[in-house]
Amino acid sequence: VCAAVALRRQTLVDSLVTGLGGQLTMERVTGAVVSAGSAPTARGEKMGREGFARLARALAERLPA
Repeated sequence: VCAAVALRRQTLVDSLVTGLGGQLTMERVTGAVVSAGSAPTARGEKMGREGFARLARALAERLPA
């Protein structure tokens, strides 16, 4: 959640790529955002709790072991 909203005026994907410190590529983060039901152009401040829960699960599946 912190990474998603840390960079104001940035898309959710851009904020997460930066906030996760390069652990995931832009393509993997975009895939996680889309599979969680959000648009790649969405902004973190517009998401609710359920959206963040879906996003967290999608990101966890894509993080390296």
